[in-house]
Amino acid sequence: MWTTRKIITYIMGVVGIALIVRGLIGGFWPLSVQLIAGVLLLTLAVLRWRYIT
Repeated sequence: MWTTRKIITYIMGVVGIALIVRGLIGGFWPLSVQLIAGVLLLTLAVLRWRYIT
């Protein structure tokens, strides 16, 4: 079960980074939905990684 949680956390981090990159392609301003979702997803992944392991 721990392995599944770690894999899901890795996937969340990768998708978060991909969304941040996608959001920054058009420029930082105006903020895009992809950028905001990526930051939130990456934050959640970091918090899960920190408190799961």
